[in-house]
Amino acid sequence: MSIKRLIASLDPYSSSSSGPRTIPGGVIAIFAYILVVVNLIIYIYTASRRSYPTELTLDPFPTRVEDLNYKDYPKMPPMNCIASDGCFISPQAGGDKTCYYLQQGEALTEDMRSIFYDSDPVGFFQVLSTDMNSNFALSYDFTKITKTTKPLETETLKAGVDFGQQVPQPYKVYRGVSVFNRVRYEQEDGSDAVESWLTTMTTGKSQFTGSNNNCCNSEVKSVDGVTLQDKTQQMTKCLNNKDSWWTTTIQPPASYSTITVVDPLAPVVVFALIGGWLSIMATIGFLFFGAYKLCFIPVDQNIDISDMVENKKIKYTDVEMVQAGEGVLSESDEQK
Repeated sequence: MSIKRLIASLDPYSSSSSGPRTIPGGVIAIFAYILVVVNLIIYIYTASRRSYPTELTLDPFPTRVEDLNYKDYPKMPPMNCIASDGCFISPQAGGDKTCYYLQQGEALTEDMRSIFYDSDPVGFFQVLSTDMNSNFALSYDFTKITKTTKPLETETLKAGVDFGQQVPQPYKVYRGVSVFNRVRYEQEDGSDAVESWLTTMTTGKSQFTGSNNNCCNSEVKSVDGVTLQDKTQQMTKCLNNKDSWWTTTIQPPASYSTITVVDPLAPVVVFALIGGWLSIMATIGFLFFGAYKLCFIPVDQNIDISDMVENKKIKYTDVEMVQAGEGVLSESDEQK
């Protein structure tokens, strides 16, 4: 089979009932397929270099459930105590009334960072500080999503361990009451998830009255669960220091944002695009072929195409005779 006949055989716009297959029809079809492939390459290249599209939803922050273990509640980001005199920590989740003491630079455990939403502010996560020369007791990791791809690309500014680091300055929680806002990024298929937390101060005034803290008149333990006698004794003096000691209270928000990353290179998306492009190219091809047919192919159905070939009005190489009952014109016929 010659190249011209092969090209003509690819013509999807003609049939034995509507007329012979033509080389221009085959060329249009090949060009349409090439455009689809080029479109696909450009799409994959562009999508892989840019951030993926996202969908935003607003979800209620988890509330306390009696049969839910505190380990299953949301976790605030990694945090360190930065107060020079240390931090007295009162966790919120799971009904843990234990008072923990952390030295400057010591990290909070994951259990201490568990929180849930509660309409009653009594029992919120709280830090009691005896450092009268500072307004900050906690520093936390801040994670920034730099590119919504698969996997997610992130940058994290680590929590400080004291007040020495200034550039870049670690994120801190100011005294008083702050809302810890949560934004969750996740892949559409659930393969990857990253949380970004950021505090918003609602009041810079300490809520400490000398008695409204779980650490006051309570046994104080270290992170390892060892009772600290000197710190326990110190907590018996809360009322005497109500004007100098202060607290940091962290309140979870009523809702949080979930940003779902939609993968533009997922097979179902790519196949759907290819199908759409093929349909568009087929429509455009029919328009071009229709114009070619009007200009170069006779519309009189009574004209015998074979006679036109014999009289050299059209060349055999331009058409493939596929007429019912006549078969394909042979090359010997072409030379007659």
